[in-house]
Amino acid sequence: MNSPQMVAILVIFAGILLSTLDFKGLRSGSFKLNRGVFLAFVAMVTWGIYFTFIKIPVQQIGWFWPNYISFTLFPLIFLYTKVRKIKLVPPTDKRGMLAVLAAVLLTGAAEFSFNFAISKGLTSVVAPIAGSNPTLFVILAFFVFKDPISRQQIAGIFSTLIGIVLLSFFSV
Repeated sequence: MNSPQMVAILVIFAGILLSTLDFKGLRSGSFKLNRGVFLAFVAMVTWGIYFTFIKIPVQQIGWFWPNYISFTLFPLIFLYTKVRKIKLVPPTDKRGMLAVLAAVLLTGAAEFSFNFAISKGLTSVVAPIAGSNPTLFVILAFFVFKDPISRQQIAGIFSTLIGIVLLSFFSV
């Protein structure tokens, strides 16, 4: 990884922070760190570790098997919910089940795409691009759920997109 690539990754990271954190709330003290935000940080760290080290098995055995093997660990989630006595409620509305099915299919497609991309390109380039999805979340939340977008989030979206373009130019 060279210096221009590192700068582009920092621009992407800055854009992600701008599009996801509420700096006004942080400054005014009204920012509340709820359990969902804590778990999102746990997900960020574990995905970061996964994105970093998945390159090793992908290089050794190809892009398919590392992803497939990770899905075989899924029953551990059911064990965890049983031990913690977390009640899982199935969707009662058909539209809810359709959304669950779409989420499963899209997650699978994303995982396979990511692992295939890792097998073809640099981890330091592929992972930041894949990890820039908060900008897409903000845009989709605006169009689908009519969530308002702040100027800070718009700046974050542009920063992330500029960083991705710079990273692609500096990686050729």
